[in-house]
Amino acid sequence: MRPFLSKLHWLGLIAFVASGFWAASIFGQPPGGPKGPKGPPINAEFMTVRGTVKEFTTAPKGEVDGVILADGKWVHWPPHLEARFTAIIAKGDRVKAAGYWETGPKGDTKLEVSILTNLANDKFAENPDRPAPAQFLTGDKPASRIGEAQTARGTVKAFTNAPKGEVDGLMLSDGTWVHWPPHLQDRFTAVVSKGDRVKAIGFMETGPRGDTKLEVSTLTNLDTNKSLDNPDRAIPSGARVVPAKSGDLEDRVQALEEKIDRLLTDIERLQRNKK
Repeated sequence: MRPFLSKLHWLGLIAFVASGFWAASIFGQPPGGPKGPKGPPINAEFMTVRGTVKEFTTAPKGEVDGVILADGKWVHWPPHLEARFTAIIAKGDRVKAAGYWETGPKGDTKLEVSILTNLANDKFAENPDRPAPAQFLTGDKPASRIGEAQTARGTVKAFTNAPKGEVDGLMLSDGTWVHWPPHLQDRFTAVVSKGDRVKAIGFMETGPRGDTKLEVSTLTNLDTNKSLDNPDRAIPSGARVVPAKSGDLEDRVQALEEKIDRLLTDIERLQRNKK
């Protein structure tokens, strides 16, 4: 009887192990639990936010697990990475956070951060549990991993306002929203007015409500040729700037006039150098 019982024992063991692999194939999890870093939820949106650190948040065991920005956005990281992120930022710092928008079981919305950058000193920290998508990694360091800069041209139709009333951007005649940080309202409103023709270079971003805007890096008044930069959103060296799409006749004429102005400037410079 012993050999027969031994065979049953081994057959049962083999069946048990096989059932484990069968279950793993059904439910998508290998034996022994998940491996590697946690990926983003299906359809999670990768985006970038900026703001001032208002306060830190803590996990149930007391670890610092994120920050609340001045506009109320919650930037979150895993509690075990507390030291990595708190080493580069402090309350009151201006930061840039890139990551995935997620909504918890209680309806709490947070940006699960992949890369956090202190805009004052360019120090950054990365979350290995939630890496950024490959198309975001276009530079040599996270501070410059922001893809291509876009160009928009048009007539200022109206200005936009932040929740506290500051002028934080403008709407072009084609519906493009050009945005800048509220604390820079005086800088930009000093050079543009309603009805002016402008050119804006910056990076397209989508907010948590699906609102799309061009976060401006450089804004130029084409009527006066005055230009201003956004120190919080500088264009990294080597970044590609995508020109504006060909628009109506007015846009094309304006583009030709700019080229002529540049040529005349170059000619004057060469003539001065000959003297």
